[in-house]
Amino acid sequence: MSPQVLRIPFPSGRSQGPLGKLFGLIKGVPGETWVRWLDRLIVALVFLTICLLGLRAWNNRSAPMPPLPQPFAIPATIQARQPPPPGQSIHEALRLSPQTRSLGEVLLKSGSLAFNRGDFPAAIQAFTQAKALLPGHPAPLAGLAQIDRKVRSARIWTDISRDAAEGNLPQAWEKFSAATRHNLPFFLDYAPQFASVLEERGEAASAAAILMTFCQLRPQAQREHNHLRELGKRFAQEN
Repeated sequence: MSPQVLRIPFPSGRSQGPLGKLFGLIKGVPGETWVRWLDRLIVALVFLTICLLGLRAWNNRSAPMPPLPQPFAIPATIQARQPPPPGQSIHEALRLSPQTRSLGEVLLKSGSLAFNRGDFPAAIQAFTQAKALLPGHPAPLAGLAQIDRKVRSARIWTDISRDAAEGNLPQAWEKFSAATRHNLPFFLDYAPQFASVLEERGEAASAAAILMTFCQLRPQAQREHNHLRELGKRFAQEN
């Protein structure tokens, strides 16, 4: 049995306009063919929509990590801290009794030792007591400010390392770049660790980018220099 023909009322006579030409082309086409054409048109529109959405997502993606070894941007130095509130000057502090000055110096040394071994609670306690004994002396204030910076940096690094552990390396890279943009001490503290994490995740080129800048800022860091040379040899062999 021959397929039925889709009955569409076409204008009679010879049509001169574009619509008439279109009617002339489609006249007599079976209805099943029309259904197939419509299905294909719908599929094509859906495919085009998916492509456009994918292109938009690609353009809005996070900043990619460098595909080839190139130096990481050197961070700017941390912004200068605001001067401490006015109080007794250091000269007035020196007028304290020798016993008070001696105890304050002992507390300053104790706070520095605690800070160097990472015992921040003990360092805060020592610097706070020294601040009370030596009002106006800059050393206790500087020690407390340094601890505050270390604690905030540790929190940022924890967030970055969590993203890297979860496999979200582009976001970890973006956060590291933002954290070091105006904070050179943060970069010097965590650049080797971040480079190690990147290399473990298969991003050796990005690790080399970090180490190149770190070695430029720390020429005496022999271990990082040696590792950077090893990465350079690896890239030379692969290319």
